[in-house]
Amino acid sequence: MTSIKVDTSNHVELGILVKPHGLKGEIKLKLHSPQSDLIFKINEVFVSNLILKIDYCKKVSSGILLKFSSKNNRNAIEGLIGEKIYVDKNVIPEAPYGENYYFELIGSKVVYNNAEIGTLIEIVETKANNIYVIKELDGKEILIPKTKSFIKKFNKDKKILEVILPEVI
Repeated sequence: MTSIKVDTSNHVELGILVKPHGLKGEIKLKLHSPQSDLIFKINEVFVSNLILKIDYCKKVSSGILLKFSSKNNRNAIEGLIGEKIYVDKNVIPEAPYGENYYFELIGSKVVYNNAEIGTLIEIVETKANNIYVIKELDGKEILIPKTKSFIKKFNKDKKILEVILPEVI
């Protein structure tokens, strides 16, 4: 196990370690994007200030089980429960055309009629459409559904999201 100060500015949160499994050091991982198979293609993750090598991971009915090379029993992983795991941004494949990862969107400047109105702070997943939570410049929050009616375009390089505001009745 390597314990160094890790620069997390180039990291993307992949999921959260939720509970131990068995006695041999396996731990359940809840992925933020359950359909992603990225965890099966990498050999290390970042947890707090640790770089942890993945011994193996496997899909089970309740999610993903991870086994770290340096954690060989249940006691060794107890301290990781509730910790977020991160991967280096460079190992993430390019998003499909017209799609963006949440980490690319979060923190974007939100613009309406060429004027900045706030910052995208969260994306809430719903069955119908995802909802963009925007913190306005005055501190209030507004919710905008991710539909063509309200989202004009996203400039990934400049991190600018152009929106059409819903009319308030």
